[in-house]
Amino acid sequence: MWFISSAPHRRLSAAMLCMGLWGLGLNARTGPDTRPALFLAIDGNSLPKAQAAIAAGADVNEVFEKDTMLCRAIAANRIDIARLIIQSPKVDVNKRGTYVDGLNNEWERTALMIAAKRGFTELVDLLLDKGADINARDRANGSPLERGSTALILAAAGDHLDTVQALFNHPRKPDLNLRDRDGDTALWQASDNENLEMVKFLLGKGAKPNVPDAAGRSVITTTFLHKTFDVLDLLVAKGADINLASSREMTPLIEAILSNHTKQDLVLRWLGHFLAFKPKVDLRPTTGDVGGDSALTLASRFGFIAAINLLLDHGADINLPSIAAGRTPLATAVVGKQVEAARALIKRGAKTELADTSSHTPLLLAVLQADPDMVRALVEAGARTDTKAPGHAFTPLVAAAGNLDPTRHSACLKIIRILLDGKADINFGASDGRTPLIAAAASTDPAQGLETATLLLDRGASVDTANTKGETPLMLAAGNGNEKVVKLLLKKGADVQVKSGAGETAMNFALRSGQRGVITLLEAKGAKPGTPAALPQVVVKDLIGTWVGQQDGMPQAIFNLTLRKDGTFDFFSRFTPETLKKLPKGSVNPVIAAQKGTYTLKGDILVLNITGAAPFTRHWKLESGVLVLDNIIRLKRGK
Repeated sequence: MWFISSAPHRRLSAAMLCMGLWGLGLNARTGPDTRPALFLAIDGNSLPKAQAAIAAGADVNEVFEKDTMLCRAIAANRIDIARLIIQSPKVDVNKRGTYVDGLNNEWERTALMIAAKRGFTELVDLLLDKGADINARDRANGSPLERGSTALILAAAGDHLDTVQALFNHPRKPDLNLRDRDGDTALWQASDNENLEMVKFLLGKGAKPNVPDAAGRSVITTTFLHKTFDVLDLLVAKGADINLASSREMTPLIEAILSNHTKQDLVLRWLGHFLAFKPKVDLRPTTGDVGGDSALTLASRFGFIAAINLLLDHGADINLPSIAAGRTPLATAVVGKQVEAARALIKRGAKTELADTSSHTPLLLAVLQADPDMVRALVEAGARTDTKAPGHAFTPLVAAAGNLDPTRHSACLKIIRILLDGKADINFGASDGRTPLIAAAASTDPAQGLETATLLLDRGASVDTANTKGETPLMLAAGNGNEKVVKLLLKKGADVQVKSGAGETAMNFALRSGQRGVITLLEAKGAKPGTPAALPQVVVKDLIGTWVGQQDGMPQAIFNLTLRKDGTFDFFSRFTPETLKKLPKGSVNPVIAAQKGTYTLKGDILVLNITGAAPFTRHWKLESGVLVLDNIIRLKRGK
């Protein structure tokens, strides 16, 4: 066996036999023993019996149980018997043996490969003198030979310097830059083992320090967890490219932070040493799975504060945005909920108002994630609370009041208090004119809407401020049939006769909701329905069909809108399967909203006349086949 010692067979554990290794127990046989005599001599570690078997004409190249006699002898550490077989005139030293490892992988290797892997230098010399192929490759599960390991790679991986040196002492030199199935050269293996002397030897023999592995990574990536940096220093001194990017365009600096962020103490030591070589700290991968993040952005994502400070000390751009999302390191720390990392970045001068490609500032991102601690940190740092995100129907306060994630209601209430204590304007409207109170009144959860509206009114919210469509909090609460919120708004003096842009009063909304309690409350205040403005039906051919997508900042919901030739529409939104998995089973209705009615178009305005609800308008445009509504909802054609 290729990795079992020469201990007596009776001491082999049952666990080893269960791992796909050769069974050596002779006592299990009840009939005549038909195994080859040379095989029995190898298993019994008896040199005299092996000599007798060969003298009696035993075939030294015989294959038994898929293995050659020579390969079996070397794998079982039968050095004397292996030497005897090698010296046999008829031996084929390049004949391959096969074994199955504990993972059920079937390997084919020559005797030289096995001897090199085990560091049997004397046998390596003998095999080479007998004509062993020095650059032959092993094979696993029938894989291509060009992806296999050579004797040199196996010796280096086994940390056998004397064996590596022996391979080079032979007239037929090994190919230094051949790579194994992972793309690793012998130099890679030596560096990975932190064997400075072997690295020196291989470089001295001509090993190329910039041969990448199969993923395109630099050999420098093997040094992250080294105890000392002698190997790293030598590699760089011999020309290793400190900025060599992998196939995913990740440099050693980025790889160190991304791949080893859970081992921060070790990686930090490495970073401190490596940065002295002055690598490019602001390189950003444009492909792969890191979104074009710089090393600083990745450190921020993982809350690696010591690395953040170290990178900044070496000139990293503190406000450099990622390529994919356009997020700064601060915004990335916010998304990663790394509060202390965000504080560290702010302390070093990170700008709090830089928005990402979706027009989200760090504060808005913190609110959308319902993260009170992060909101507090940003507000305390002076982040602007009264900002309108272009194309979005919310401000930080409106987003909190709208409670985009119903499962985080208590967190949203905390955020509202933090923002108001930070001097946020309670009546500051979003791009569509929505105020925090309007957002609360429009809540589809009556209890949550009431609690939020009560908090806002107690803190001085204007009761009658309308959105750009002229809709007041009272209208929207009445349309939702939320009797308690309507009662609260009326108590605060809400105007029952004010009209929306469509000519409707709160009574129109109430009548559509069909909630008798709401209608009675409004009647008691003398409310009367207004006369809605009539619009001609207009249909655009390019919009006919079903559209499916999401709204920026709302990854938990999927929208589905169907527009028909006859001027009717269907709309429904539902939670994504990923979101539902995070919620207690049965705690929410998967369908968030379902509406139908007629629609018309007025220039770039889509007017939805919802059955049982107020008319609803959205700005629309088509961009490369995508239907964009209010610059925040992006829908593609569905089935």
